[in-house]
Amino acid sequence: MRRIYIHRGLWSMKPQKLHMLIGAAGSAVVALFLVFDIQYLWNFQTNIVQKLLTFAKVPYRITTIPFINLKQGLPIYYHPSGNIFVIPLKYQILSPLPAILMVALLIIVGVIIYWVKSIPLPFKVLSLFILTLVISTILYTSFVSALPPHTINRLAIDWQFSGAIVLFLISIIFTFAVFPVKGPLWAKFFWLAATMVYAVIWNTVRISVVLSSLYHMGSTVFLLTHYLTGIYIDFIYIVAFYSLALAHLARLNSSEVGW
Repeated sequence: MRRIYIHRGLWSMKPQKLHMLIGAAGSAVVALFLVFDIQYLWNFQTNIVQKLLTFAKVPYRITTIPFINLKQGLPIYYHPSGNIFVIPLKYQILSPLPAILMVALLIIVGVIIYWVKSIPLPFKVLSLFILTLVISTILYTSFVSALPPHTINRLAIDWQFSGAIVLFLISIIFTFAVFPVKGPLWAKFFWLAATMVYAVIWNTVRISVVLSSLYHMGSTVFLLTHYLTGIYIDFIYIVAFYSLALAHLARLNSSEVGW
């Protein structure tokens, strides 16, 4: 049986400061684009979301409010702008008694999952995590949100759902965690661009999924879908692309292969 030994003795861990400065400049460009030209990204996403919502048979209308010209000064508070999706809704929030019964049932399910030894530990952790989110969502919508029972007539979604903040976060992460690593600059920009393209695609699909879940299945499923497909999925794919980038750089810097 042959063994493969990969030696990376020449892969210096000394940071490449010039590459990091170039990455910082790229982050500044991304930030300027998101501040002054976010409407172009949101208009692109709006066109795709319209087609996906039509496919999902979700009624909607679009209201357009001009973006703030930041040259005139920063706004002191947030207000909607750009293309705004308005989704008509006609349903009632879960009342307290059914909410308590559902929470009790979910707690029993969680206890069973915890005590059954044949269930793998990773599945237990994931299941208990999801159950905790579901229970928190039900309790919030029934007792903390507006006094139940109440009716939501419509929901407005604007550029906040575009994933703009995630794009800036990705550029910052790559600037300080990928660009200083020894390796060709083109590879670093390739993985930065690939991560951002995936983020735009995912957030566009996510908007459609979240709005469809709200219209067809109600606020409880909407909140759960919104949070599970939000920061948690963002974290997973950012870590995945970051790992792929480091693995690619390591492979490019591998100096010796022994058989």
